[in-house]
Amino acid sequence: MSASELVVYYCKYGGENAFILDTTLDRLPRRRTDAANIVDREQHMIKYNLEEGGIKLVKRGPSGDGGAAVERQYRMLSKSGALPVCYRCEESLSSRCVYILPKAVTAYDARTHSKVGRPNPVPKPLSFCE
Repeated sequence: MSASELVVYYCKYGGENAFILDTTLDRLPRRRTDAANIVDREQHMIKYNLEEGGIKLVKRGPSGDGGAAVERQYRMLSKSGALPVCYRCEESLSSRCVYILPKAVTAYDARTHSKVGRPNPVPKPLSFCE
């Protein structure tokens, strides 16, 4: 795998580097329950720059015994600690699947004004013009 195949994703809220992935999000399958992108770690490489964000219990429709099914999500937060970026359903950091929350990250880096495959899509602020 070459460095050109790696995609750096940034938190949309804080702008910090969230993770590096060996594919683009649009190539990954989506989960039906919450539209999160599914990263299967047996097929893809992901390197985190995130912090643990605790456990969130989410209701997921009826269970087999007539009650509500509950999913345990181990959230991962951006370094600013403000918002969750992704989660796993197993406690272990090496769990097989990681779920990237919809609209939580972008490949656009506001600091360098660049996006994957499209350099400089946004003009620099007027303060940088001479």
